Amino acid sequence: NVTGTVTPPDAPETVTLTYRDNSTNDITATVNGTSYSAAVEVEKGKAVTIELSATVDADKIQVEIGGTAVTKDEGWTYDAESGIITISAEKVTGNIEVSIIE
Repeated sequence: NVTGTVTPPDAPETVTLTYRDNSTNDITATVNGTSYSAAVEVEKGKAVTIELSATVDADKIQVEIGGTAVTKDEGWTYDAESGIITISAEKVTGNIEVSIIE
C-alpha cells in the first residue's frame, strides 16, 4: 500500500465576468446573487446567473466567452419573466462579457 497526502489547490479556478449596459435603459445586473460591480469573479465550470433589473428583448443580449460570441440556446438562456440570464456550466471556461445593446 502506498500512502501520501493530497494537497488541494489554493483556490478554485475563476474567470472574470464583465457586464455592460450599452442601451439607454440603465439596466443593472446581479451576478450569482451578488450586486454587480465593474467585474466579478465566477468559478470555472459552474453555471452563472445574471439577474437584470429590467426586462430586455433577448435579441439585445450579447454574450462573449473567451472573446468568442455565444448565441442564445448555444450556451445561455434568458427567462424574460424573471429577467435572468443563465450561462451553462460547461460554457464557463473563460472570461465572460455580457452586454445589453440597443
